[in-house]
Amino acid sequence: MRPMLIIDSHVRLRRRHIVKIKGNVPLFQGALMLFCSVAVLSIPQGARAAKFIVNSTDDIVDAAPGDGLCETAPGNKICTLRAAVQEANAYAGPDKIVLKAKKYTLIAGSEGESGGTGEDAALTGDLDITESVTIAGQGSAYTVVDGSHLDRVFHVIGTPADLVKFVGITVQNGSVLDSGGGILNDSDAAVTVKLCSIKNNLAYGESGGGIASSGPLNVISSVIAQNTLYHAVAAGHAFGGGIAMTGPNAVLTVSGSKIVNNGVSALVEQATGVSGLAQGGGIGAYAASAVTISNSKIMNNVTDSWSLDTLASSGAGLFISGNANPATVISAKVSGNSSRGTAASGGGVAVIDTSATFSGCTVNGNSVNGFSAAAGGGFYLQGNLLVTVDITGQSKVTDNYAAFDGGGIFLSGTMTLNVSADTTLAGNAPDNIAP
Repeated sequence: MRPMLIIDSHVRLRRRHIVKIKGNVPLFQGALMLFCSVAVLSIPQGARAAKFIVNSTDDIVDAAPGDGLCETAPGNKICTLRAAVQEANAYAGPDKIVLKAKKYTLIAGSEGESGGTGEDAALTGDLDITESVTIAGQGSAYTVVDGSHLDRVFHVIGTPADLVKFVGITVQNGSVLDSGGGILNDSDAAVTVKLCSIKNNLAYGESGGGIASSGPLNVISSVIAQNTLYHAVAAGHAFGGGIAMTGPNAVLTVSGSKIVNNGVSALVEQATGVSGLAQGGGIGAYAASAVTISNSKIMNNVTDSWSLDTLASSGAGLFISGNANPATVISAKVSGNSSRGTAASGGGVAVIDTSATFSGCTVNGNSVNGFSAAAGGGFYLQGNLLVTVDITGQSKVTDNYAAFDGGGIFLSGTMTLNVSADTTLAGNAPDNIAP
């Protein structure tokens, strides 16, 4: 008879992991089973995905990030959002954090504005995300993450392989002396914002009152509203009150969303009495890779600047400049946006040195008001011979206003504009197209 290994007990290999082997098992087979069990269960926790259910609205750090237990003290089983983020950062898998229908207010380690600046381990201030994770709430009307105007709310620090998703939450009241008042992605990680509301955030910097991203950003069925970007350096420019995209990997996709009531303001620098540039009150894409917008509303956004530059206050609704690939805007409504200041352009849309297609879009009721120059109430289009802009698919460019020229569309440079025969171009003041 072959040697037999008889095991009829619990073999405890690691906390919370129990192997049960019952019955008569051949010695070699039993040893192999036990070895394999030990091998599998000894895999570092960082190699597996995890799910953390947040059960506390307190803002307290994790007791021991990386131990697989979301709790603020050993054994207390209290899991906060901050603790869950820290644990998820320690895991290499696509983890998930589940939030209840409650308000989560961030206050940890924050005394005064931007209390967490310079710290990227989610210990204080904003919630730093370094690995793939989905943060899911119970709907934006019910689950709220509030930055208390002490710091931005989320900071994504990942790699191109990382996927970060925000689903069914509101991100509000972030405030930072930098870019990205609500969410900053200054990495190449891909970020998705789905069924979310990003609102009432402030950034005092160069980009993104609501969201600033240098990596791919996908906004789905969300509301980006009442975010503001302030800039107080005369030599610089600020762009993207609601959303800002910049960099070779910055690919923006917006679908079924509302970008409303956001703004960019270039404040007057006290030392010089001059202000910088304010661009893209709703959405600003500057030297980005690509922009695709569909079935969305871009409404009632504002830019203002007191610079004399032609593009000082530009693209209140949508500003696109120097993108690597053509932009595509389909079935979008761009309405009620306003560029104002000393020199203003593109109340609805400004497209600079980038080819673009607008199909089935409504661009109406936008305005530009400037003391020295104001052109392109609906569209301000600028570029060289390599740039082509198509307005097609029964688009409507109506009832826009410019204080000087091009109430509907203003062209600058040697670019090509194609307006299809089924496009409505009417009611713009003082003219439909100039020059």
